[in-house]
Amino acid sequence: MLMKLMICSIPTFIFLMLGVNARKETKAVCFFNFTKRPIVDDVKRFNLAISNLWIVAACILELACVFALFCIPDSSVFVFMTFAEIVLILGVVASYFKIQKKI
Repeated sequence: MLMKLMICSIPTFIFLMLGVNARKETKAVCFFNFTKRPIVDDVKRFNLAISNLWIVAACILELACVFALFCIPDSSVFVFMTFAEIVLILGVVASYFKIQKKI
């Protein structure tokens, strides 16, 4: 069970590190790899919004993983959790575009 939790927590840790790194950046952060940096007026506010987005996504992902591993040990739940994580990632992408459009 501990090994499953550690494997499930790796993406959460990566999301948290992205959020912490985004707060420390002096230039506008890129959401997607290998893309041009977005042109924004207020870089600090933009990076804070992106950082908050990654941290919230990490918390939701970790709660979903803990719920799936400890609360419901049925294997059919993992199919549901897979779709829930796909929806989470799509929500993060949609939120990024909303933040980029707003700032």
